[in-house]
Amino acid sequence: MSSIFTGAIEAAIRGDTVSVMLGARLNFTSGAAAYWNGIGPLDATALGGPVFTGVGALGAISDTIEIGTQAATEQLTLTLSGLDVSILAKMENQENEVQGRRAEIYYLTFASDLSAGRPEMSLVSCAKRRTLIMDQMPLEAGPVEGGHKVAISVICEPLLASKNRAPWAFLTNTDQQRRYPGDRVCERVQQLIQKQSMVFSG
Repeated sequence: MSSIFTGAIEAAIRGDTVSVMLGARLNFTSGAAAYWNGIGPLDATALGGPVFTGVGALGAISDTIEIGTQAATEQLTLTLSGLDVSILAKMENQENEVQGRRAEIYYLTFASDLSAGRPEMSLVSCAKRRTLIMDQMPLEAGPVEGGHKVAISVICEPLLASKNRAPWAFLTNTDQQRRYPGDRVCERVQQLIQKQSMVFSG
């Protein structure tokens, strides 16, 4: 896999027109899928990357990815509008298919060599920039101007995002006894869950 800037620098030295787009490889439990924010398939295997499916006019990847310190807390959203029904199946089973799985973000560098008479853009580098954790996969549906919109998104978070959250746990008498033997504060939690009537007395 190429470095982030090698292909772009070489193209710029030649005087080519250079542009950068984003790609994402989502490691679903049932198998990985890769997408880029262009139109049509993009084969990056010769540069060490995957074959990307374009979300182009139907979807989007967050416009920018920070390189500096801000990147440590930055969230990314990948919108997969209009893709096949397998994406819908993953959304319906996202606890197993999506949440906690890794997403790899790529910089895709393209160059157009006008001096050689090649105005079309060609892929010159595919570099993995960051690894994130997939979190939620919400569905957005509703009327829009000129039709109806159905969009499934994948929200990705930094690897250490959970470190900023307070720890949590369910309160059970068993856990409380393990931590503080003899303590009775949680002995009626099960009755609360079962919605049984409780009478407290001194």
